[in-house]
Amino acid sequence: MNEKKKTNYVIIIISVLLFAILVFGVLYFIIHPETVSTISNNNQNEILNSMSSEEEVDIFENIELVSASLEKYTVYGTHLNFNISVNNSDDLDNIYDAKIILKNMQGDETNYDADYIVENDKILFSTSDKINTGIDLESINQDEYYILLKVITNKVSYGENGDKKETKKEHYYNIENNTEYKDIEYYTITRKKKNNKIDIKENKIKNRDVNTLCMNVKESKLPANVYDIVIDAGHGGEDCGASANGYTESELTLDYAFKLKEKFDKLGLKVKLTRNENETRMDTYGEDGRYVIANSVKAKFQLSVHLNSGDSDLTGVEVYCPNSSNLKFAENLANNLVLNCNTSYSQNNTWKENDGVYVRNFNDAAFEEVLEYARELGFEPYNVSYNTAYYGVIRESGGIMTGAYIDGRDPTYENNPYYNSNMGVETYLLELGYITNLSNIENIIANEESYTDVIVETTKDYLNLK
Repeated sequence: MNEKKKTNYVIIIISVLLFAILVFGVLYFIIHPETVSTISNNNQNEILNSMSSEEEVDIFENIELVSASLEKYTVYGTHLNFNISVNNSDDLDNIYDAKIILKNMQGDETNYDADYIVENDKILFSTSDKINTGIDLESINQDEYYILLKVITNKVSYGENGDKKETKKEHYYNIENNTEYKDIEYYTITRKKKNNKIDIKENKIKNRDVNTLCMNVKESKLPANVYDIVIDAGHGGEDCGASANGYTESELTLDYAFKLKEKFDKLGLKVKLTRNENETRMDTYGEDGRYVIANSVKAKFQLSVHLNSGDSDLTGVEVYCPNSSNLKFAENLANNLVLNCNTSYSQNNTWKENDGVYVRNFNDAAFEEVLEYARELGFEPYNVSYNTAYYGVIRESGGIMTGAYIDGRDPTYENNPYYNSNMGVETYLLELGYITNLSNIENIIANEESYTDVIVETTKDYLNLK
């Protein structure tokens, strides 16, 4: 082989080796984790820069907004409710449907049914006639929302040949807050050690010269002074409650409260007891009053545990509910206790709504008591109605929804700081049975595990605690 050919072969071999090294280096660069991460981050940055450089989408493009007036809004337990009025007009003839909507910043809508009635020149829209149903705050996804009213009309016309034509139209209303209540701060119940904070306030709509209610839902740690649920052991201290057959109500209800707290703790809930000892009689009202604690710790749910008294032949369970409420929880609790705890429904038929379920509001006799009491002490009588809850623990923890009224005019009590609140704690008074019936009270004592298991599981199901 001559020198020229040898040189050519050497050049070819060197070229092949250099090309192989180059290819290997490129492949290494591409598949190396740090390189992949760098490329990925660069691509993400390019995408974000591209998105931020685009013009913002107007989520109300081609949508005409008309102002509606917020007349009332409340949070009771876990549910938010609105009463909204709009001016009646020909445009709102033939209403087909109405919704309260949460519209996020991307324009997506979450719809909630609204009922309506026409009153002269106004149309009144509401989310629910039950204080513990409506918009479930626990189920709203983390996001920012405008809160709006959407009314759908359906005008029907007929052509010359009799053909029916339906024309549906959506009318959007921004909601201006005309109530005495402004911002709402709500913390969701603890689930898997997590909570959301929900802020509701009026703000200006972007790109529009109008205000509407807005909602911001974001994950947040539960503050130290905020709790999920309150367990109230009835009576305490000098107020021993009912006594019979060698037993005292205040002692037994405290035992039950401790057991319930232990089991709710295991569900991951943050639980507050209204009392944890039996020696001191608590104030009823004031900042640390027994009927006030649930509001002060922003709880969503409260169970007040009691024992009944009466004729020795009376026995069984009674669950007392808030007025104007859905009775689902009380019905399930009474049924589950009877099915699983060797007990029965109470034979008491006064204030009875269903087996074991009771709603006690003010009646004429209670009105007279209030009037006579006020006359004796020399203060203006409280303004109560047939919708005012009779039992203080239910009434005073429910704010305006249950008719709370202890405002300080009675010299016997401090005031309830939350009597005029539009945020209330969903509260049930549970009479486990009759302390005056020996077999009933012995069953309650012997089957404490079963009773408390049923109470916790029923509450878990009702609050959808998975």
